[in-house]
Amino acid sequence: MKRVELEEDLQIDLTFLKELSGESNDLIVEIIELFKLTGPQSLAQIQLAIGTHDLDQLKKAAHKMKSSVQFFGNEKINTVLTQLEYINHGGNHFTHDHLEELASRLEQLVAKLLYLLDVELLLLNKVS
Repeated sequence: MKRVELEEDLQIDLTFLKELSGESNDLIVEIIELFKLTGPQSLAQIQLAIGTHDLDQLKKAAHKMKSSVQFFGNEKINTVLTQLEYINHGGNHFTHDHLEELASRLEQLVAKLLYLLDVELLLLNKVS
């Protein structure tokens, strides 16, 4: 299993993506580049939904982003997105301040993920 680390806070594991792509570097690069475009957009949708108190949109945006992030094997981002996705489910009720904290944490994690993906792209392009 190949792991890339940036501080102890964030890791990515491309094992699932490699298995899914049949070890195709071209497909892996395409999926990473797609996330680099859509990830920040999804983050902006989450932040907007929190700012406008639109919990339905928040759940949808978190679910959409979680589906994309799963390719990169990061549990920290997945945990934050799951909390946002199930905001009022099963007795979970968060204050606006708590939602802001989750959004801030998510923003930091996504920035680190994007950095790690850039590093991975460099490595993949050397192999191609």
